[in-house]
Amino acid sequence: MVARGEGRLRAILYLVTSIFEPLVAPLHDLQWMLRSRLSKGPVVHVIGDSHSKTFRRHKGFIVHHIGAATAHNLKKRGSATGSNEKLFHIIDRLPKAANVLLVFGEIDCRIHAYYQYRKSNEQRTLEEIIDLTLRNYGEVIDQIRDRGIDPCILSVAPATTVGNEYNFPYYATPELRSEITGAFNDGLEALCERNGWTYINLYPLVSDDRGMRREEYAADQVHLNGRVVEIVRTQLREKRGLSI
Repeated sequence: MVARGEGRLRAILYLVTSIFEPLVAPLHDLQWMLRSRLSKGPVVHVIGDSHSKTFRRHKGFIVHHIGAATAHNLKKRGSATGSNEKLFHIIDRLPKAANVLLVFGEIDCRIHAYYQYRKSNEQRTLEEIIDLTLRNYGEVIDQIRDRGIDPCILSVAPATTVGNEYNFPYYATPELRSEITGAFNDGLEALCERNGWTYINLYPLVSDDRGMRREEYAADQVHLNGRVVEIVRTQLREKRGLSI
């Protein structure tokens, strides 16, 4: 468990980084776009929620953070986050057959699934909500593939002990959030296998035997740190033949 003082320090560092990131990130992305064009080397476009930012300032990755997007609402046009429009604004401007890594689902596992379960007075089961979320996510992946891009799908980061920092009326215990995340990742892996999609599975490597995030991979109270980038590089090389 992260000590309270250490957790606060990480939260402060994450906030400071987030403030200055919009100034630095475009320069990093431009650098790698130019390098890839000059060297003809591959670049991976990482598109997703805040967990996509783990890949910033790492060689060969260009990050497109589209905000607090959920996998459940990613297919919905006109949502409060505008995530569908933001996603396809990026996708439609990438070259055909671009290398894309999708990073969605952690918000669903930490907040959305349990919230919807309790909001329905427990008439909808967690399994039903997870299945619907995966179907919605799958529809979006199909739409991306219809545009000539075959994305890789990243597993959801493990649960942590973070509290109800956004004061939602319903918020699951760490143990239940871990169960939700495990079920979501199992379902996401099965969805990818059925459809022949490339699944990049970090989950068993960065979680402990309770399904909680291992401390050595902690960036802050929620996100994974840059140590996972090399694991992703290895899986991209093994599954896609990409050396970045």
